Amino acid sequence: SAAASGKHLAGPALIEGNLIKGGGYGPGEHPWSYSICLEAPRNVTIRHNTIYAAYGSTVCGSSGPSSHTVIVDNLIDLTVANGVHQTGDEAVVLKGQNSVFKHNVVKAGVGSGPLLYLKQTSGNHVADNRFFDKRTSGNPAMVLLRDACRNVLTNNLFSTAASSAPRILVEGASVANTLRPNTF
Repeated sequence: SAAASGKHLAGPALIEGNLIKGGGYGPGEHPWSYSICLEAPRNVTIRHNTIYAAYGSTVCGSSGPSSHTVIVDNLIDLTVANGVHQTGDEAVVLKGQNSVFKHNVVKAGVGSGPLLYLKQTSGNHVADNRFFDKRTSGNPAMVLLRDACRNVLTNNLFSTAASSAPRILVEGASVANTLRPNTF
């Protein structure tokens, strides 16, 4: 794959000021599962967008060395489905390195996936975001770190309607991550 070889196929690119009504499929159509998917990105900026729910992960930043993806000032609203069947996958997946996810509002209402999933990633800065989870059952994690290293999550607000859901779930070889000060 391009990501494994260190080559980048996407970027630089700017996605700005859009209303993205979601990604999914209807009967007999090919199931695209993302609203935005970055494959082996480099220097991609996603800002000032309204992004609605997708069939799978709504925003997915794929892996790639030093991807430098910047996702700022977006509304990512999974409570608006526009007829898309939702599987309950993650709202936002960060898999690249040295990316920034700041000043975003993320809302969820269905499914069982985490709102923020840092998977096989390092050196990311996640700050000043607001996460609102209206799900009351299924015990979804707010944040899932899997094989994630040296990421900084600071000054984020995580609000959930579930009384017993885990707020942070750390799995695999996740080390040297900093989470402070956040509100859960």
